[in-house]
Amino acid sequence: MNNKILSLLGFATKAGKLGFGFEATREALRNNKSKLVLIASDISEKSLKEMKFILKKLMLDA
Repeated sequence: MNNKILSLLGFATKAGKLGFGFEATREALRNNKSKLVLIASDISEKSLKEMKFILKKLMLDA
């Protein structure tokens, strides 16, 4: 199962459909181009707080 997920993530990366990092995620969310957001367990408190704010705002606007 893990290999299949990694393989699909590899295909998405090659297709340019996968973004990495806080800035890329924030821009994709602001442009309504995100379908899934995965957050690392070691994200900083400041970044986590900002990401939660952006996600809550998007959910309220939907």
